[in-house]
Amino acid sequence: MIDNKDKLLSLYSTYLLVERRLSKKTHEVYIPIIRGLLSYIDENNLSLETIKVASLEDYVQKSEVNTRTISKYFSAIRSFFRFLNSRHIREDNPTILFAPIKVHSDLPSVHSTDEIDTLLDYIGKESSVYSIRDKAIYELIYSAALRVSELVNLKVGDYFPSEGIVRIENSKRGKSRLVPIGARAIDFVNEYIMSARPSFRINDNDDTLFLSRFGKKLTRLEVWKRLDEYGDAIGIHFTVHSLRHSFATHILQNGASLVAVQTMLGHSDLKTTEIYTHLSNSDLKREFFAHKDK
Repeated sequence: MIDNKDKLLSLYSTYLLVERRLSKKTHEVYIPIIRGLLSYIDENNLSLETIKVASLEDYVQKSEVNTRTISKYFSAIRSFFRFLNSRHIREDNPTILFAPIKVHSDLPSVHSTDEIDTLLDYIGKESSVYSIRDKAIYELIYSAALRVSELVNLKVGDYFPSEGIVRIENSKRGKSRLVPIGARAIDFVNEYIMSARPSFRINDNDDTLFLSRFGKKLTRLEVWKRLDEYGDAIGIHFTVHSLRHSFATHILQNGASLVAVQTMLGHSDLKTTEIYTHLSNSDLKREFFAHKDK
C-alpha cells in the first residue's frame, strides 16, 4: 500500500493520461473527485485497502452532487479502483456493487461534452477497425443529431466532407435534409473510410457507409447494443437519442436559432422542438412561442 496520498494521486493521474489515454478534460474532472475521496477516507479513519461500497456511496452522497454529475463521480471511482487493481494495491473491486443510477425524468438525458469526450476516448483506446468505425458512428450521431435509422441508412454518396455536410434521405415522412457536421466528425469519418471501411467491404456494389463485420448494413440493434456496452464500461448510460438530445441542447445553449435546430433535427412541427428549451435561456423560449403559431 502507498501511504503517500499525493504520490498515489500522481500515479493515478499518469494512468489516466498515458495508459487509458483519456482527454485532459476528463482528467480534470476525475482527479478532484479522487482527491476528495482520499480526504474522505482519512477523515473517517478508513483504509483504501478495505473500504466498502457503502462508504464509497456515502462519499458521493455527502458530496451533494446532482443527478447530472453523479455519473461522473461513479465513473471516476470505478476508474480509480481499476487502477488500484492494476497496481495490486487492491485485489477486489467494491465498485462492481454500485447500485444502478436511476434518474426519474420524462426528458432524455443531456450529456456534458466531457462525458461525450470520455465515450469517444474510451472507444478510441484501441486502433482496431471496429473502434475506428464506432468512434466515427457515435461522433457523427452527436454532430449531426441523427436518428439511428438515419445513421444505418447513410450511403457513402450522402457524405460530403469538403462541404461539411451529410444528406439525410431516410428521415421520417420520407423527407430529406442537409445537415452540417463538425470538423471532428469529418476527421473520424474520413479515417474510417480510408483505413477501416475497406476491411469490412465485401460487396463492391454496396454503397452503405457504415458496415458490419460481414460487410452488410449495420442493424439498429447493433448500434444500440455497442453504445450500451461502451456506456457500461465507463459508467455512463448513453442512448442514440440522448446523444441527439445533447447536441440539440448544446447548440441552443451556444446561441443557435430554435428554427435552425428544428431544421437540423428534421422536425416537421416546431412544437416538437419545444422539449429542447428546458435547459435553454428565456430568449430561446420566447422565440419558440413567437414561431409556434406561424
